Formats: sequence, C-alpha cells, structure tokens
Amino acid sequence: MTIEVIERGIAPKDKKYEATCISCKSILQFLRSDVKMDSSPRNESFYTFKCPVCKKELYIDVNSAKEIKEVW
Repeated sequence: MTIEVIERGIAPKDKKYEATCISCKSILQFLRSDVKMDSSPRNESFYTFKCPVCKKELYIDVNSAKEIKEVW
C-alpha cells in the first residue's frame, strides 16, 4: 500500500509566525526553527529571540504568536 497525501501540512520547524516587538514596535516574521522555545515555572510556553532592529530580548507567548498560513 502506498501512503497518499490528502492535504499537505507544514512540519513544525517550518511553520512561520508573526509577532510585534514590544520595544521598537517592529513587526517580525520568524520560522519556528529560528527561535528558541522555553517554558516558565508555571508551564507556560514561549518563544525567545532578539529583535533584529533594537536587539531587545523578546519573549513571545506561544499562544499570542500569529501563525502565518501559506497556501501551496
């Protein structure tokens, strides 16, 4: 039996997100593979990376990062 792809998904590392820097207000796009994922003591997950514009360390809640859907 051959496996068929009915609807193509996106691998987690290739998902693209959008967020706004709280310091300089730049709108940033990033791939999941380009940022570090961490969690707080209360088990809340967030992405962390430096803003390429102002160099401030950002902590973006996983649930508040807007996923960008790409059409194939």
